[in-house]
Amino acid sequence: MLKRFACALAFALAASAAVSGEWSTWPGSNSTYVAVGIEQDGAGLILICDTNRMLVSIGFEEPHARWQKGAPVDMVTIPDGTMPLPPSHGIVIGPTRVIVENDAAWRTMGQARKSVAVTVGDYSRVFPVANLREAVEPVLQACGDHW
Repeated sequence: MLKRFACALAFALAASAAVSGEWSTWPGSNSTYVAVGIEQDGAGLILICDTNRMLVSIGFEEPHARWQKGAPVDMVTIPDGTMPLPPSHGIVIGPTRVIVENDAAWRTMGQARKSVAVTVGDYSRVFPVANLREAVEPVLQACGDHW
């Protein structure tokens, strides 16, 4: 199951050049994986619904990273530069890609007013959240959830 999910995420992340600057439907979304994301300077943050398992997950891509595939990693999110949330536990699905399955950090991202910082290992990125709530609504609906 994780392998299929990783393949779908890899396809979506590979198409990231088409998305830039604001949250929008992510290329590669289909009936199994409904995704929205944002790309900024080559890095991407994606919220994904796996409609088969009804799970919302977070994907992160950092083009400068060289992580070991299959390695466990911690992802820390910080909304609006406030206190960091407790670490979320993810797995490396490619040298530059991490997935955190079934994590509730996306709810806090939706409560942020300006930005959310994401840190994985030695890499941190700050993403705007201006239209996050509206963009994520189809993902939540696909997984039977809502704000």
